[in-house]
Amino acid sequence: MIKKSIFIILIAVCYHLVEAHPIKLSTAKLDLTTPTPTLTINLFWDDFEAHLLKIYRQQLNVEQPDSLTKKVFYDYLTKRIVITQNGTTLTLYLQSIQVNTENTVSVVFIIPNYNTLIKSEIINTVLFDAFTNQSNVLHVISEKNNRNVYQFNKDKRSEIIK
Repeated sequence: MIKKSIFIILIAVCYHLVEAHPIKLSTAKLDLTTPTPTLTINLFWDDFEAHLLKIYRQQLNVEQPDSLTKKVFYDYLTKRIVITQNGTTLTLYLQSIQVNTENTVSVVFIIPNYNTLIKSEIINTVLFDAFTNQSNVLHVISEKNNRNVYQFNKDKRSEIIK
């Protein structure tokens, strides 16, 4: 019986290792073309879920986000994506959580106090506390439809957006 249990656990671990994806990446889009700027963050759900479970010890429902899921997403993401202008941290308001495919999730925030006329500092350390090889990409779309791309990693955690 013990041998059978160990065998089943070994198969489960091997299956998980085969299924795990080697790319540790999140993407985000800061859209400044709308009347109220939005920040959309895209994450691999398996990585994000496992890390949130480790930190918060709560099972989350991403298919139909309840108040606990929204609170955990908000708490984790707003501590790791910080936008400041003139030394003031801007408040991000959670708008939606949506499953895109079977393994990606999008989280949308609105940023009502974002001033497109002044520079911003953006810190993005999402999942840096989970993976040493995590990389995050931010696409910024300005009012003039200019597109800039910024990459964040363990050596570069912040960018100045003009």
